[in-house]
Amino acid sequence: MKIKLSFIIVPLIIFSVFYSIFFLSSRLQHPEKLLIGTWEEVSWTYEKADSYNGKNHHSADYIDEVIKHEISKDLVIHKSEKWTFSGKSDLYLHKESGEDVHAKWRLKGRGHILKMLYDDGQTIELYNIKELTEDKLVIHFENEIQARGIVKIEFKKVK
Repeated sequence: MKIKLSFIIVPLIIFSVFYSIFFLSSRLQHPEKLLIGTWEEVSWTYEKADSYNGKNHHSADYIDEVIKHEISKDLVIHKSEKWTFSGKSDLYLHKESGEDVHAKWRLKGRGHILKMLYDDGQTIELYNIKELTEDKLVIHFENEIQARGIVKIEFKKVK
């Protein structure tokens, strides 16, 4: 009796586990699919990571345009307000002047590192993706200018 019952219960349990895994995985979107579309810059926040009297001092301040320009002067992104990611790894950074900058993009690691390679073939920028949903993107990059810290850039998806 126990053997007959186990022939029914064990396959039922195995089927339930596989069905649950399949169902849950089909509901999750891959980060690359979430990233595709046009994103508009909402804000830049600066989190200092300098030591003060031997202790770490963390603070978050909004970045004004002058500091934003200084922090990102060697980066292409500070000239853009909208980023458009295509499914073919193309990224277009739309400048205020109407000019576009083209780069190739891909996600590295577990999908938490955004790598951008510009058309010159030498300029590479890496960003940590801290949050990615259907309508919000938050990326960080480390800053070595003035005071060491992390710059957080928030985007909202343009519909």
